[in-house]
Amino acid sequence: MKTDQIIEKLTVMPLYVAAVLLPSFFLPITTEWLEWNKHYLLGILVVISLLAWLGRGLVNKKLVLVRSPLDLPLVALWIVMLVAAILAKDRIVAFFGPADNVSWSFLALTFYLLAVF
Repeated sequence: MKTDQIIEKLTVMPLYVAAVLLPSFFLPITTEWLEWNKHYLLGILVVISLLAWLGRGLVNKKLVLVRSPLDLPLVALWIVMLVAAILAKDRIVAFFGPADNVSWSFLALTFYLLAVF
């Protein structure tokens, strides 16, 4: 198997693993048993996929970004959330989310958008 094919599989496999594991993933070491665990898993798998995509771009000496009609609105949403997080009174909560609901944080939105792209 060629290096490019291995890296291509490494780019896609973490997202497949996330789709399978996220509904039933729990960690015994956290006090919040429902949401934090899934965000940790999604963040780790998205970073692995992103690094594999960047590695594939370095191997091929060309980064390929597939464009879609939703790119502009999603990037605009990300920019609005970034500005809102920077201008917020409590920046820590804006960037990382409150302890009971991290899905509305800037970091969570960033991982969601990286998984989409």
